[in-house]
Amino acid sequence: MSKSTSFIIGLLFFVVLNTVMLKAQNNAEAAGSWEIGGFGGISQYYGDISNKSMIQKFSGETKLSYGILARRHFNEFHGIGLSFNRSNIFSAKDVLSTGLPFNLEVDASVSVLSLHSYLNFGNYFFGAADRKVTVYGTLGLAYARWNTFLKNSLTGAIVTDITNAAASNLRTSSAAIPATLGLSFPIGSGFRVNVENTFCTVLSDDIDFYRDAYQYDFLTFTHVGISYTFGNTSKPAARQRDPRVSPQPLRRSEPVSPVTVIDYEVFQELPGERVRVELPPLNIQQAEQRAQPPVQQQVSGGVEFRVQIFAKNSRINNPSQIYRNVQFEFPIVENVFNGLYRYSTGSFRTYGEAEAYAHRLQSRGVHDAFVVAYRGNERISITAAMKQQR
Repeated sequence: MSKSTSFIIGLLFFVVLNTVMLKAQNNAEAAGSWEIGGFGGISQYYGDISNKSMIQKFSGETKLSYGILARRHFNEFHGIGLSFNRSNIFSAKDVLSTGLPFNLEVDASVSVLSLHSYLNFGNYFFGAADRKVTVYGTLGLAYARWNTFLKNSLTGAIVTDITNAAASNLRTSSAAIPATLGLSFPIGSGFRVNVENTFCTVLSDDIDFYRDAYQYDFLTFTHVGISYTFGNTSKPAARQRDPRVSPQPLRRSEPVSPVTVIDYEVFQELPGERVRVELPPLNIQQAEQRAQPPVQQQVSGGVEFRVQIFAKNSRINNPSQIYRNVQFEFPIVENVFNGLYRYSTGSFRTYGEAEAYAHRLQSRGVHDAFVVAYRGNERISITAAMKQQR
């Protein structure tokens, strides 16, 4: 087995294992969201018919690239996506490194279909937060196919093309490994602007229909795109209320009491005399209530569903400041387990009610809102039977 074949098998195993692990985590941790979008930009080729740097290639050897993507976010850290990219490439090489004339040029179109794993670096290393700029990366396994014309740059005569490639034992497709580093900027209502650079290693030396020192051919893509993120839009069936049970009012945050201010009388000092006034200590207990610390959930024997909005490895003194412009109908509750502080809101009897409220928060900008279950103030996994309960 060749080294390239072993590498492909290992990478494929990594992608499949990551998908299984993320799916399992989705069942216990988060309700996912979908991201769809398109992108466009430039592409460059590096291989045997190439001897220019990236900057030099902007003079005639930089071509158009565009594509679409669909991605499933399992939680605030990970996701799995599928993308399709169509690129044009051109490169010329007039002189060999020995100084002898070469006079070949390659003109091709390349299509790349990629399955990739997505990682949000900011949330992964520094905790989930609503950031203005998101730094992310992807690593994937792709199928690349090309239609190439290898020409003599002096005469324009075709040396090799797709019609005689098979006779020369040249391939027209191969596996590839694309790796991407990007920045994402939210622009409101679920839309994001993405700027990214992809380095794609094609596990073949035949894109330019010329085999030489390079074992692989390389493509680079620089894209700017726009994407839209949305959740599951299905609405749960309405639950019939038992007429024997009186409706309970919604739990809302308690109003913050104003800080009591003690007015001290100002004494005029008499000539030659200094009046010493002993001031009582100011009681700042009520002032500290302005920080609005998280509510500690009361222990209940039954199962309740909540909507988790945030998690961090350190305590947040004022959770309401995480989403300053979002209105919450219920208090924000803090739970600590294994050193991780989880913040959730709402208390619902059925999964459907909690899911509907999670969708409402997602529409307000809390894109990471998802349903969690607790019994006795202890986090439990959500089963299929619990989801069907009405």
